[in-house]
Amino acid sequence: MKSRMTGCGPEPESKPVPGPEPEELEFPLAGDEPMIGGIELHAGIMQEGANQQIHFTYLPIVRDRAVPETMTEYNSILEDLCTKIITAFPDNGYARFHTAIRKSGGADRCWYWIRITLRDDEKGVTHDRITDWIDPVLLRADPHVAHRAKKAKAILKRVMKECLGDEEGEA
Repeated sequence: MKSRMTGCGPEPESKPVPGPEPEELEFPLAGDEPMIGGIELHAGIMQEGANQQIHFTYLPIVRDRAVPETMTEYNSILEDLCTKIITAFPDNGYARFHTAIRKSGGADRCWYWIRITLRDDEKGVTHDRITDWIDPVLLRADPHVAHRAKKAKAILKRVMKECLGDEEGEA
């Protein structure tokens, strides 16, 4: 069964990975690596009283099928990181991003995604790989978002090291 990835930035098609137990849910593949977590940061303009505000929404990358509980837990961690770090705009960055959203029609769409995949090395040791994508319009509106994304991935790398005992994972 193929799982629809949302088309937010360059994203490979998702395919199921057989689990060790038939009753367990399968992790989707990103390329040839099992994806254990992944979210998209969507933003659009919403009217709140007399003001227009940016409304942020976090959506799992895989939305068209049931996923393992572990993936849901990692997605919660990713959402928390995005809320605290990625959307922590400096005042001028928030205003420029607001303008960029308005210029693009104001509709809700994906501006950033982040995912965690696993891979085994030649010795059979499992490592995580954390990848992300930032919409070029967001980068122009707030160039500092690249630094915040790098910081979020470094924090996530430490969390993954604790969870997996991964000594040599990739960022």
